[in-house]
Amino acid sequence: MRAVVLIVLAHQFLAFAQSNREFSQSAAVHSMTPTQTPAQLLLVAVGFIAVVVTTAYTWLCFIHPGETGEGHIKRRILDDGRE
Repeated sequence: MRAVVLIVLAHQFLAFAQSNREFSQSAAVHSMTPTQTPAQLLLVAVGFIAVVVTTAYTWLCFIHPGETGEGHIKRRILDDGRE
């Protein structure tokens, strides 16, 4: 009885894998069909620029955090007047 169940499950798994392979190779109904419109290219370009700018400012704050300035939040918290 267990052998029959295992055979049925193996058959269903193989059929599922085959249908996934066919879907991934089909360009007609696939969600990743290339349709490069100008709006999509603009959206990707804006996203890329946002990522580059955010990464640059993150590294800048890691390298030179500016904690020595008098207006830094750290100074206002540490020097709260209770001396």
